Amino acid sequence: MLTLPCMRWMRLGTIALGIATTACNLDASGFGSAGNASVADASGTTSAAPASTSTTGRGSGGAGSGPAPTTSGTTDPRGTTSTPDPDSSGGSTGRGEGTGSSSDSSGEPRDCIPIIVEALTGLSGNDDEREWVVLLNPCPDPVDLDAFILAWGDERGYDGTLDLVGTVPSGQCWVVGGPASDPSNADPVYDQAVNLNPNLDSGQGAVGLFTLNPMDIDVSEVPLDVVIYGSTNAPGYRDSTGAIVDPMLGNPPDNDSLRRTSAAPTWMFGDPPTPNVCPSF
Repeated sequence: MLTLPCMRWMRLGTIALGIATTACNLDASGFGSAGNASVADASGTTSAAPASTSTTGRGSGGAGSGPAPTTSGTTDPRGTTSTPDPDSSGGSTGRGEGTGSSSDSSGEPRDCIPIIVEALTGLSGNDDEREWVVLLNPCPDPVDLDAFILAWGDERGYDGTLDLVGTVPSGQCWVVGGPASDPSNADPVYDQAVNLNPNLDSGQGAVGLFTLNPMDIDVSEVPLDVVIYGSTNAPGYRDSTGAIVDPMLGNPPDNDSLRRTSAAPTWMFGDPPTPNVCPSF
């Protein structure tokens, strides 16, 4: 053990500055290494000096010395902090990123997503270009629908998909379908006017919301939200928990819609349909 004098600054009163000498005991086997140094203060108590964190080629204290590295990150709206991947090029790997997106940079959906609140699946007459689906944004922020796929099917499974587009304000609804609008289908005001082709099945089937590649959507995949209707669930449609469940309501009468009554979800037939009335859950 090697004992050397150490110079320490001390404040005397509020005016004078003086220099006091204390003893520094350094392990001779690690002389010059801050990790092995102990400092004796004026009271004689010895405490270990904090070890420095080295960074290669940084700092002015010679090779292997420098300030401790810091890690930067971003905090997402759920309160968790993510650390940038040092191998990342900074590009986006998910769909629908940006203001109001409900998917993060990995493409996974965030906790708050749009939900299906009403669908008109069949009319007593010609229902081509007259079917529609209503989505609600229950989130505190706008939702960019570019991240989502609407899918629907019949007693055999999913057979239709649509890339959704647009931004839904918080607490507002989005009507997709048509493009025909007249009293026979309750005069919907469309936000995304497009023919749902093939048509929604009027007897039994499902309408679901996904963030998958449309080519990958089938009954084995778990939707973000779904309404399953009809007398049976023969194809094995899954709900948002991944379970194969019974239909949420039976075969809809002609001209009635499938209407959600709570976020739970619970459903009823809508007579008359109300595409221009936005619920709040």
